Amino acid sequence: MNTLAPHRISILTTVGLSLALSLGCARQTKPPRGEDMDTDALAESLLNLGSSGGTKSAGMPMDTPVFQVNEKVFLMRDLSREANRLLHASGREWTQEQVQQMGPTLQREAQRSLISRHLSLEEAEKTRVPAPLSAVQEELTKIERSLPDGKTLEDFIKAQGMSKATLIQRIRDDLRFNTYQKMILDSVTAPTVEEVKAAYEKHRDKFVKPEQRKIQHLFKAFTPDMDEAAKTKLEGRMDALRNSVLDEGADFTAIIKRQSDAPDKEQGGEALMIRGAQAPELEATYFDLPAGELSDVVVEADRGIHLIKMLEHVPERQLAFKEVKERLNQMIIRERQTAALREDQLRLQTTATITQRLNAPDEPEAMDAETATPTQQTGP
Repeated sequence: MNTLAPHRISILTTVGLSLALSLGCARQTKPPRGEDMDTDALAESLLNLGSSGGTKSAGMPMDTPVFQVNEKVFLMRDLSREANRLLHASGREWTQEQVQQMGPTLQREAQRSLISRHLSLEEAEKTRVPAPLSAVQEELTKIERSLPDGKTLEDFIKAQGMSKATLIQRIRDDLRFNTYQKMILDSVTAPTVEEVKAAYEKHRDKFVKPEQRKIQHLFKAFTPDMDEAAKTKLEGRMDALRNSVLDEGADFTAIIKRQSDAPDKEQGGEALMIRGAQAPELEATYFDLPAGELSDVVVEADRGIHLIKMLEHVPERQLAFKEVKERLNQMIIRERQTAALREDQLRLQTTATITQRLNAPDEPEAMDAETATPTQQTGP
């Protein structure tokens, strides 16, 4: 019996990481990074919830029980470690202040991730999912090779505050978890050509290539030391270059390669533009200038000066089925994989006993995974 409110399957903590596995980005034990937040400080951020009905628990020991899944009790240390991993998985840099502000949300995500992982591991044990010693040794070797010069595996283990036996067990758990979820992903049936075609016809309006403008541009950047007089002088020089192209037949491509400050100068300044992707003062020029014409000098505030030649108007067009077939096929497979992972977690959580041991932060009404309708929280 599940004594907690239903745990929603989080794309971040369950599906996203599992799909990353299918792309070769499986969860692995990695050396500590220099910017890791101190574990105790992160734990304090997570515990200092301040939610209605909860209590502020800053300074609570790391071995404080937080929740229990079947026979497994998860401590504050486990929650903190998982939260730290999720922060790193986001690919962003976080300050301690930011972590404190998002503490309740981060705690929920870390707890969901731990529940999902533990239930999957229990199922992997029941179904005898393998974690061969050769694969464990391979992971240990990867860790050793990734360490800075002069650092050993023993140094890494000490920095992590664990024994070698604990590290090996974590690696084995990771291997089982990854293998178990990969089995679920691999069980998904690829769509037939007819199914992909049906999806294309249903969503034809999503497969439209917007109108574009093929341009050639000369760009001269303002420098920090330029005053208004210098900017005006630069504008005059650009106007003179424009006249040399129009009146004297100067080679615009050669001028761009010789004088432009844009990174595409070596390609003659050629680029494809779509609406909404540039500054307003440039937008009007790109989409109003007739093909074959050279623009007036265009000043982009605080950035620089442009001279633009319109090469071609590329109209909006419907993408053909053959152009999007493979992309649509992969989208359908990912949707089915997401559903398979969600259904498996719902199955495992239905028969699990999950008990909250420490007051959790309030959260909005959950969305039922099957019907996408609000379900009331039942609380511990």
